[in-house]
Amino acid sequence: MNHTYFIEIAKFNQWANHVVISWLREISDEQWKAEVISSFNSVGDTAIHIIGAEKIWLQRLQKQSHPEWFPAVFKGTRTEALDTWQEAAEGLLNFVMQLNEEDLLASLHYTRINGDAYNQPVYKVLAHVFNHSTYHRGQLVTQLRQVGYEGITTTDLLAYYNLKF
Repeated sequence: MNHTYFIEIAKFNQWANHVVISWLREISDEQWKAEVISSFNSVGDTAIHIIGAEKIWLQRLQKQSHPEWFPAVFKGTRTEALDTWQEAAEGLLNFVMQLNEEDLLASLHYTRINGDAYNQPVYKVLAHVFNHSTYHRGQLVTQLRQVGYEGITTTDLLAYYNLKF
């Protein structure tokens, strides 16, 4: 396993989330809530889903005893949700930074929201988490276009690789 790769992908995830979050801070409440045709019924619902996934996977990876499904309990503002998303992405990066090659191969025992129990290597869980977020960020691009947002820029991995840090 390659720890450096997962650090790189966690940094990309944090960067891409930051870009999308900046768009979501610019849109109106009407655009946030407007009905769209996609996996979720609105830009807001899609964002809350991504936030929930990143947050619960981080809790599982940290072996918290009772991970919480954010969409089921969140009653706050859009700003609070987006701040939580940034915190989850940062938490995932910090978690990955603390791993070593052996940790990536270790088994993670977890229970899905539906109660089904699973056991997978940490590297497969991380690959899923980052792929999942990329998939739904792509949906947000389409949804934002549907609600009239015109400030979309790239969140492509190659764009991230070409940034000068």
